[in-house]
Amino acid sequence: MFAFQYFLPISSPLENFIDAFFLLLIIYPVLYIFIFKPLVKQNKEKTEFVSFASHQLRSPLTSINWYTEMLLKGDTGEINSNQKKYLNEIYKGNKRMTELINALLDVSRLELGTIILESKPVQFQNEAESVFLELESQILSQKIVVEKKYDPSLPVIFTDPKSVRMIFQNLLNNAVKYVEVGGKVGLEISKQETDVLIKVWNDGPQLSEESRHKMFFKFFRDDFAKQKDPDGSGFGLYIVKTVVENLGGKIWFESPIEKEEGRGVAFYVTLPLVGKKEKIN
Repeated sequence: MFAFQYFLPISSPLENFIDAFFLLLIIYPVLYIFIFKPLVKQNKEKTEFVSFASHQLRSPLTSINWYTEMLLKGDTGEINSNQKKYLNEIYKGNKRMTELINALLDVSRLELGTIILESKPVQFQNEAESVFLELESQILSQKIVVEKKYDPSLPVIFTDPKSVRMIFQNLLNNAVKYVEVGGKVGLEISKQETDVLIKVWNDGPQLSEESRHKMFFKFFRDDFAKQKDPDGSGFGLYIVKTVVENLGGKIWFESPIEKEEGRGVAFYVTLPLVGKKEKIN
C-alpha cells in the first residue's frame, strides 16, 4: 500500500482530502528548496553561459567572414581556382556557424526573457518580401515555384518588427529548404476578424507521425530534414512558437495538404490585429 496510509487515517473522504492537502503543504517547500530550485537555477545558469559564449564567438566569426570576402573579391591580390575553392568552403562553413550562433542567442534571450518587444507599425507584406529577396538565389537554383496571396485590406499592424521578421525568416526558409527541386512554396497573408492569418506551405513530403508530436520541440529534426540539411540546428520552429506566443498569437500545422497525393505541409500563424503603440512588457 501507499506510504501515505501512515499519515492519513481511514476516515471520511473530506477528512482524507484535508489531511492530504496539509501534507502537500509540508512536502512541497522541501521539494522546492532541495530539488526544484537548484534545477531552475542550474538551467538559468546554463542558458546564461550559452548566451555569453555565443556573444564571444560572434566577433571572430564576423572577422573571418570579412576577411574571406576580401580574399574572394581579390582585394588582397589575385587567387587561383584551388584557393578560391577552399575559401568558398571556409565562407560557407563560417556562414553555417554564424547562423547557429544567432539561433543559440535567440533561444537564450527568449528563455531568459531578455528580449524587449517594441510595438511599432509593421507592414507584413513588406517584411515577407524582404525575406523572399534573401532566399531568391536558393529559389532560382532549385527552380521553385512561389505562390503569394496578400490581402489588400490588411492594415499596418502595431507589433514587434523583429519578431515578425523572425517568424517569416524561419517559416519561409524551412518551406524553401525542405521541398524538392521544381516544387512549390506558398505564402498567404489575410485579415481575419480580430487577427492576421499567415499561411506558409510547400508541396514536399508530408510529416511523419513522430514529427506531428515533436514538431515544436527544441533540437527536434525529422529524417527528411536531416537528409536535406545535415547541419541544421533544430531551433527554428521552437523559436517561432515562442515568439508567436510572446506576441499573443497561435501557431499550428497541417499535413498532408494534398490529401489524395499525401503530400505537403502548411504552417498557420495568427497574430492580433490590434496592438499597443508602446513597448510590450
